[in-house]
Amino acid sequence: MGYQIVPSDDIAKDDTGLGISYTADGTKIFVATRTDLQIARENLINLLLTKKGEIIMEPNLGSDLLYALFEPNIDELKDVIVELITEPVEYWLPYIILDNIEVETAETNPNLTNGIRVSITFSVNEAETDSISLLATDSGTLTVE
Repeated sequence: MGYQIVPSDDIAKDDTGLGISYTADGTKIFVATRTDLQIARENLINLLLTKKGEIIMEPNLGSDLLYALFEPNIDELKDVIVELITEPVEYWLPYIILDNIEVETAETNPNLTNGIRVSITFSVNEAETDSISLLATDSGTLTVE
């Protein structure tokens, strides 16, 4: 069975993307990334959600962030999370500038009863910034916004 790729009406036929973004929103699965910032966002999400040892032949690619997000919320965990984000980004994605990493727990945000929210603000150049928010809840779900 074959599939046909039909370009969207809002994209010119000669317009090509720099990469792809996986968004399962019900209307389409892959969306073309068109800027360096969009590519950096996708690369950052992929790096942080890849566990070390998961990729064959690259056992150090990824981070141990997923393990830390579901640890008990103690004060030292915030520093550990910042380090687990900073080190792999500096090594694997040196073109990404981490502007701010904010870790919210129930102490700082009463709406997070047993959860943790990590907000990362980053840039590729000084002109544009973007942010990613990871929310780990007590039910064991992880949401990337």
